[in-house]
Amino acid sequence: MSNALEPGWPRFSDYDLLRGPLGDTVVPASGATVCWYDPWQPPSGNRPGAALGELQRILRPALGPLLPESRSRLSGLPADRELTPYRRQQLLRWCKDNGLLGILLERLISARLAPARARTTGHVGFAQTTFRFASGSWRSEVFNSFRSRGLRHPEVVLDLYPMAATDAPERRPVTLDDPEVLAFFPAATATSPPTWTLPKPGGEEFWRVYGEPVAEIVTAVRRIDSALRDLATTQEDVADDPFVVLESAATGKPRQTQTDFARDVREQGRRSLNALTSRSSQVVVFRDGVPEVGQSYVSLWGALSLMAVPAVVKNRVRICGRERCRAPFVATAHGNLYCSQKCKSAAAQARLREARRAAGQGADAESGKGRQHG
Repeated sequence: MSNALEPGWPRFSDYDLLRGPLGDTVVPASGATVCWYDPWQPPSGNRPGAALGELQRILRPALGPLLPESRSRLSGLPADRELTPYRRQQLLRWCKDNGLLGILLERLISARLAPARARTTGHVGFAQTTFRFASGSWRSEVFNSFRSRGLRHPEVVLDLYPMAATDAPERRPVTLDDPEVLAFFPAATATSPPTWTLPKPGGEEFWRVYGEPVAEIVTAVRRIDSALRDLATTQEDVADDPFVVLESAATGKPRQTQTDFARDVREQGRRSLNALTSRSSQVVVFRDGVPEVGQSYVSLWGALSLMAVPAVVKNRVRICGRERCRAPFVATAHGNLYCSQKCKSAAAQARLREARRAAGQGADAESGKGRQHG
């Protein structure tokens, strides 16, 4: 497969954490160089989509390990927890390998710049530029007028989808000095109102001033995490859900109730994942005159979501078999039962301890019988 987004997705040689309106924000380090790559052919040599699993493991404490004693596996989301300094450094290394997620670009429908003076056919008039994503790249549309009153919006306006959108989200316009936008440009918050203008989305100038709050990265990954968890849900997973328990008692049909509830949860996961991939698609591209299957995507966030779709179709999305994890993951082999080697080793240790405990209890019982006979 080939990348239809030219010149590809950017990643800088180094990243730092900068304090912004929403807390720590990942930004390109000063003096860092940029290179462009194809997420479907990662430089690390890993399979496409492996970066998602790695990011899930780094953020797991903030995403929330879903412990059976703390909540039903499906009712709501756990509270945020701060990432440790070590995990924050892991996140910076992940960004160095893969780049930022492009959360704002995934939400951005269009951006209209403020009118600017321009000379047209020998006359001084006004021009207003609008950026839109089309055919795998961000395009500029320029509207000219001899009077500024003929141009819409006297300031920079971004048309955004809400962060928690599903299905057909409602768009809403925001200005460049809106806190929701400034959170992604922490260097611009030093001036109020901002004295900068929006660079063309997707260009190198844009990426050098763009950053992503750690909190927004967690929220974005949690949306993928939640969709995969829902899609991997089985009847056994919902058996202890409070709603299922009450409904089963009322109807006297526990198996049917579990089947219906699990189906509804999987449908919710399907809708959520489809919403995350709605702006990404497969397209035809030419490489040296030969047609190939390519990928068109607005953001790495959307690309990683799209990479999970084949795993869902092939039934490779599973819930980690370690009881103290229960995290959703994409299995790379048919026999994979755990999300990581750490969980596999921990589960093996737990089984060993349980076997030793059972053996000890058996020995104690035999010893007791011996004393009674004596």
